[in-house]
Amino acid sequence: MVALSGATPTTDGLVFHLPFEEGTGDTTADLGSGGNDGTLQIAPVPMPTWSTDAPPPLTSSLLFTNSGDSLFTEFGGVAGTAPRSVAFW
Repeated sequence: MVALSGATPTTDGLVFHLPFEEGTGDTTADLGSGGNDGTLQIAPVPMPTWSTDAPPPLTSSLLFTNSGDSLFTEFGGVAGTAPRSVAFW
């Protein structure tokens, strides 16, 4: 693994970005330009759980361990035919 130095992360130009950094609570902030915060779904299924098991420089993450774990947002999705990049990990 190679560590990058001198790089400063930015959210410039991101339409929808949920870093899951809150660590507690039932919402997560959209740091992109849309302001589409996410709400962890509680009922009728268990909601995802917060974890501190995240790689540096992150401090927390969300664990989606049950088949019913979900997160709701007003974000309309990735639609249309324009070029775009989408990443999940």
